[in-house]
Amino acid sequence: MRMQFSKIIILFLLVFGSSCKNDQTVPNPEPVVGEATSSEMPQSKVPNISAAIEAASTFVDWSCSKPGRTHYGQIQARNGNALINRNKLVGGAVTLDMNSITVGDLKADAKRKLESHLKGLDDEKADDFFNVKKYPESKFVITRVVQLNNDSNFNSLIYGNLSIRNIFKEIAFKAKVNVDGSTVTMQSDEFSINRLDWGIIYHSKSLFKALKDEVIDDEVKLKITMKANLSL
Repeated sequence: MRMQFSKIIILFLLVFGSSCKNDQTVPNPEPVVGEATSSEMPQSKVPNISAAIEAASTFVDWSCSKPGRTHYGQIQARNGNALINRNKLVGGAVTLDMNSITVGDLKADAKRKLESHLKGLDDEKADDFFNVKKYPESKFVITRVVQLNNDSNFNSLIYGNLSIRNIFKEIAFKAKVNVDGSTVTMQSDEFSINRLDWGIIYHSKSLFKALKDEVIDDEVKLKITMKANLSL
């Protein structure tokens, strides 16, 4: 009788212990960006498909502030491609024509003067910003794309290497990517880079504080728009 009672107690403990384990709460994974949870796309055995960039519809919007004013404009793409796998963006590259940089908030002589300064067309000021004679192109190469599952505005987190003046740095931003038939589009969220990372120190807010009203923010805001077409 005592032996049978012991077996009942042991059985009860095993069942109760198993139930407790099943009731344990698994902690939520840390979000990759803000509140958006993400999952990296699995490697596919299906070959990637290359879509050619539509240069006229691919560009970077930029803006940068100084005391009392914000300048903004665009830089146009020259060429590039997007790599697609199972209707998902997985890679690609965009070459930017730095000679195409424009200023959108100024007109006439003021516009031409700032655009010339940004391009470095005056040899004495060539290295103030982009020195397009020496560095006519910049490039963004996508290295990794992560799917965002819980973001109502953006479905992808895109990592890549941005080269400006032959200096390569990794950046990351959220974007809305759409693959519809033969057309691939990507619209990034607005994100910021620190121009000092690419050696652009002219009138830096953090390096030349004595200039006061003549300083320019180190932070440059960017937004990337891309369109590519698949060859069917």
